[in-house]
Amino acid sequence: HNRAIDVIRAQRASNNAADVELALLEVRDESPLPEERAWLREERTLVRDALGQLSENQRTVLELAYFGGFTQRQIAERTREPLGTIKTRARLALMKLRSILETGAPAPWSANVAATHPSLRTEGSDVNV
Repeated sequence: HNRAIDVIRAQRASNNAADVELALLEVRDESPLPEERAWLREERTLVRDALGQLSENQRTVLELAYFGGFTQRQIAERTREPLGTIKTRARLALMKLRSILETGAPAPWSANVAATHPSLRTEGSDVNV
């Protein structure tokens, strides 16, 4: 009786080992190829440079939203700014980022929007959304 149990256990162990080996063979290497890694590094650099072209207020809103995981309402509370201002900054920042990443230059209308909305300016700057 004990021998039969030992044989069954041995078969299970060898089947489990075979299953594990089969599973390992089926797992593909999902890591990016060298070309993909180079492209990803370049993309990160482009996005970082584009973020650097935003005003400090716009950059802060995007960083809190996308890297910090905060909602626009939480950002408004945290920065003690009106929710509408935060929403506008986020929208304009995303539009400006898109323009920079697509063409390499910020959209010309972004300065015009800030010029017509004094609440979007920062202290000591003429136009800074």
